[in-house]
Amino acid sequence: MGHKDNSKATCSIPDTSGPAIQAIVGTLKWHSLSMIVAGVTALFSILVAIFLIFRHACHFSNPAEQKQIIRVITIIPSFAVICFLCVWLDGSPAPYITPGRDIGEALPMAAFFLLMSTYVATDERNRIDLFAEMAPLDKKGYVQGGGSLGWYRKLTFGVLQWVPISLILWIATAISLAAGTYCITSSNIHFAHIWISIIRTISTIIAITALLGFYKRFKSVLKPRGAFKQLLCFKFIVILNFLQTLIFSFLHSSGDLHANKYLTSNDLTNGLPSLILCCEMALISPFFLMVYSIKPYTIGHMFSPENPSSRHGMHHFQGGPLGVYAILQAINVFDIVIELLKGTRAKFGRVPMQP
Repeated sequence: MGHKDNSKATCSIPDTSGPAIQAIVGTLKWHSLSMIVAGVTALFSILVAIFLIFRHACHFSNPAEQKQIIRVITIIPSFAVICFLCVWLDGSPAPYITPGRDIGEALPMAAFFLLMSTYVATDERNRIDLFAEMAPLDKKGYVQGGGSLGWYRKLTFGVLQWVPISLILWIATAISLAAGTYCITSSNIHFAHIWISIIRTISTIIAITALLGFYKRFKSVLKPRGAFKQLLCFKFIVILNFLQTLIFSFLHSSGDLHANKYLTSNDLTNGLPSLILCCEMALISPFFLMVYSIKPYTIGHMFSPENPSSRHGMHHFQGGPLGVYAILQAINVFDIVIELLKGTRAKFGRVPMQP
């Protein structure tokens, strides 16, 4: 008869000793060099984002659209700050900070979905009328009877569920790390790391799929508004973060990352992936200046009949002194909470929630 092992699963502690760390460039060791590179690239990304946010806040002529645009832009500074901190804090704090990237991604993703919804229908009343009259499609793309309001609410839930899930996963990560049950080096089901990774993957895929499903249905309306370029720019960041997190998580669990004479175990576990994202943010941020340009919201374009935003803007700036009112509107995420509640009721209730 076989022997039944009742011993508890143990988390193997990675060997952090490794060889003596040598300078990689001149007298600079990898950690110092990566900290300089991460700091410069993060600062550049943050300045670009602040500049663009400030421009929209000071040319706040279409609050329904521009408050969502400001929220979308925040993905750049949030990623840059968190990644720099992970490079700088050489040690245990990094695993507690890294999940913050998920929230920094989830809120802008929710804002981008609501931005596309505003492009399609300017306000909640118009949106309800539009989807109530629109024929729904089945899974094969054939027209069915009835309205599409329930379909829209369920898509809303699909995208916005990532916001509370990302917050819950951050809390769960912090608790399991403190309790010693996280174990990034193991894929054993007895540890929290594997379950948090699975839930993060599923939730992200659901959100991205719902986002793309909405764009596909309204491509003819959204493309003239430049939504394809905006989606491409935003989705590139989301997919990069998703794939890199997945790859490094797998490498950590499989034990394929080993300290060497240049990089410590912490450099490989936290510093390297964060440094890569810092550099990517610096490369991507200039494109945000183009795809989220303030041009459609300036005085010269507000009265243009060719400008779709001119039909819905206030034809004057209402961002307040230095755009303070605009920033306050963007910070107030009550609209995201309301849309999430409506989507949740449509997803799990019998009747789509009405306003």
